[in-house]
Amino acid sequence: MNGQPDFQPLKEITQQEQAEVDREFREFWLPIIQERNATPILGMNLEAIKRELTDWSHCIHEVSKVYCRVTGNRMSKPNYIAEEVIFEYERELERAIDEATADAIAPMTDEIQDLKDKVRRLQKQLRTRRANKRKK
Repeated sequence: MNGQPDFQPLKEITQQEQAEVDREFREFWLPIIQERNATPILGMNLEAIKRELTDWSHCIHEVSKVYCRVTGNRMSKPNYIAEEVIFEYERELERAIDEATADAIAPMTDEIQDLKDKVRRLQKQLRTRRANKRKK
């Protein structure tokens, strides 16, 4: 390391993806970079860029926390496709519902088993009484 940032080469993208990058830059970032009423450096509004990047950084960190929480710690990267996060959220929700249902039913299941045992005992007593009456 010579004090210079360690840049990674950009991954290859399709022409369609490049067109989307160009559109996003032209529609969102270019007006910020070329914003008037600021001291431009190399034709860019550096202060506006710093503010925008700070906001972006905040959003990325906060979205990561939400993704992590709603997916049961399975997803935390902010660049997941929304449908994937929603799918994981719904899966986590179903798991939580199933767990809560099982917890709610467990005591009832025990009570039902106790009632079945009591019915069996009563049936046995009844059979015994009937058998004893027949013997008399």
